[in-house]
Amino acid sequence: MTIRSALLAIFLGALVSACGDSDPSGPKADALVFTHADPVGDTTIIPVSQGMPRAIDLLSLRGDLKRDSLILTLTFAEPVLHASANAANSLAGFIEIDIDDNRATGNTPASNFFGGSANLGINYVVAISGDNPSRVDLLSARDSSSSPVLSTFLGNVVTIRVPMAKLGRDDGNFSVVGVIGTLDRPTDVFPNTGAITARRPSISRTSSTTNLAHPLKVSRTTRRPSWEMTRLLFQR
Repeated sequence: MTIRSALLAIFLGALVSACGDSDPSGPKADALVFTHADPVGDTTIIPVSQGMPRAIDLLSLRGDLKRDSLILTLTFAEPVLHASANAANSLAGFIEIDIDDNRATGNTPASNFFGGSANLGINYVVAISGDNPSRVDLLSARDSSSSPVLSTFLGNVVTIRVPMAKLGRDDGNFSVVGVIGTLDRPTDVFPNTGAITARRPSISRTSSTTNLAHPLKVSRTTRRPSWEMTRLLFQR
């Protein structure tokens, strides 16, 4: 190989490397940005004998950056179905994202009305609802827009893929809270206190506060929106 050929090979190699990512913003490599282990059995205590569906119990939630998307993986104690199945174990709820860690730029978390305690400003909400079994909705608090994102329900695992472009091409640093349940009632807030902090890539960690295993407590004397009304509010 001549000197000219060697230099040309080096140049072309550098050019391919530089152009490998067409989007100069946002995450570039796969990375775990958060993982949250939720206490087993920390659900509302309502006996099944009352005719209500068994409480849905979240065991874990993790977030991974896969090139152009945030992959949310929820694992439950028992199998769940999409809300469109209208079954006793159909999953409903919200995953709420404070994309800039700034309370002043978003809304009060809906999960706070059902037992959460996060001091966040929610910018985006993944609403687990709808009529399409392979989709859930991503809502933006900025312009009240709604767009579908892909979801899969397989046994006790639900996977949701949110393109980072729909999250303002965020850098992967944000906070997460949420609440899930059956179609008739909320059954599990996550985390039990505080918020889950997502950081990429080297300082990923679990919830920013200690989670204590205790049932979800919702005061029946506190003025709060009903579960059904909240679900309908987020269902576009």
